Amino acid sequence: MPEEDDNLAKVYPLSAIVHDWREFLSWAVLEKKVKELRSHESNGRPLGSDRVVEKLEDELGRAVR
Repeated sequence: MPEEDDNLAKVYPLSAIVHDWREFLSWAVLEKKVKELRSHESNGRPLGSDRVVEKLEDELGRAVR
């Protein structure tokens, strides 16, 4: 992130809150994935793309969604 304000963004207060943007943004993605994993863990449904779930259903011979 630039050290100074520009036409698009004001640096402060974000510069005081977030020191490492790469780490900060990765935590947001991680938190979303953890919530998704916990949701599927509690409902017993498989977690995967439509293609993966369709293949699983084909192999099991039944719906799993």
